[in-house]
Amino acid sequence: VVDKAKTGPLVERAVERVERIAAEAEEGEPVEEVDVLTRMEQLAVEALRQNTRMMDWLVNGYGVSWWRLQTFLMELLPETVDDRKDYAYNLMPRVLDQVFGKQGEKWHTYRKVWEDSGEISTYIKAGPPEEPAVSDSSEASGEGS
Repeated sequence: VVDKAKTGPLVERAVERVERIAAEAEEGEPVEEVDVLTRMEQLAVEALRQNTRMMDWLVNGYGVSWWRLQTFLMELLPETVDDRKDYAYNLMPRVLDQVFGKQGEKWHTYRKVWEDSGEISTYIKAGPPEEPAVSDSSEASGEGS
């Protein structure tokens, strides 16, 4: 079941179509020629683009945790998909590449350490990776002028 507030009517119709095709295939009925996996990927791309909150976090905020995005994509997949969790995990880079562009140039991951627990989470953020601040030792010491 797709939450309309999170995705929109276009994505909901696409999910219904993919689920119908999957059900027909299970029942042995003739299935229209469509690459279901490609369709699910297109659905995931459209759903992410339509999710204004998540897009805002990815583009303007601190990003989105890898797990949050993986869960978002997993919930879009029909329950008939084997290993939905793994499929969503492997789908993520392809979806992000289609939404933003090439990884490392148009989107990147980074690790965040939670101060209270010390746990490390992987986050995804749109844009190129931020370069770590490098101090120029000659400037810091007053040399080189």
